[in-house]
Amino acid sequence: MTSLQPVDLGDERIIRLDRKVDQAEDDGIRARWAFGREMLTRRGGKDRLPNGELVRVSILTGKSEREIGYRMQFAERCADEGQLRNAVAEFGSWHRIVAEFLPPSAPEPVPSPSRVPSLMASTTVEVFTPAKYVDAARTVLGVIDLDPASCEEANRTVKAERFFSIADDGLSREWFGRVWMNPPWGASTTGAFVTKLVEEFDAGRVTSAVLLLSALGFTSSWFQPLWDHTLCFASKRIDFDGASPPFGSVFAYLGPNRQRFVEAFDQFGAVVNRERPHVG
Repeated sequence: MTSLQPVDLGDERIIRLDRKVDQAEDDGIRARWAFGREMLTRRGGKDRLPNGELVRVSILTGKSEREIGYRMQFAERCADEGQLRNAVAEFGSWHRIVAEFLPPSAPEPVPSPSRVPSLMASTTVEVFTPAKYVDAARTVLGVIDLDPASCEEANRTVKAERFFSIADDGLSREWFGRVWMNPPWGASTTGAFVTKLVEEFDAGRVTSAVLLLSALGFTSSWFQPLWDHTLCFASKRIDFDGASPPFGSVFAYLGPNRQRFVEAFDQFGAVVNRERPHVG
């Protein structure tokens, strides 16, 4: 297996390029193009990236392997600034570029949304949240009614009354009650799961929730609503079945028992408290 190394200057550059994507549409398209060019440079004229590099960059940026592949394809199709300007003028949005300008198939599969991919391997290996963190969440929630991104093996630890597997397509279901969630890291669905959770909580269907995320996502637009809730930034890297990521993790709590979350999770790191009345 290929081990992930600490973030270096080149990685900082790719992360900065990715963060520029969340700007105005035209700037976002240009940022994706620049990101793709950087990845093509890393490919070094070969047909594929070095072993494990695509997974590594996916974890660093929180973007799916499929999305990174699209950016690389876009950079290949637009070899210079002139072709880039023409594409921006003709299509106007990244969605249309992917749908109408790029080849119909993405070069890499998206990791399974039901489990956390190995954070140290060059291939996708499925691992699960250590029991002590789930136990702390259960202390806060009382019981766990639903885990919307799980599987039978993971639920032996979570012990949710109900869970949605990848076959159930949890994003298409109505969520309810007290939720534990560790959504897929490094996949495009991470933001979708977080957004879905916030929406279900605001609608009153989810009454409280604890979720675990990569701290790298805190600048993403989908993370911003979580700042209105209570966060715990882990002081140590979480050991996922022997695979420890080269970055931190953050727990978020949505619900009325803020102090209970503080008491259960301050053993793991720094807790950021923000009062927010629960509506619903």
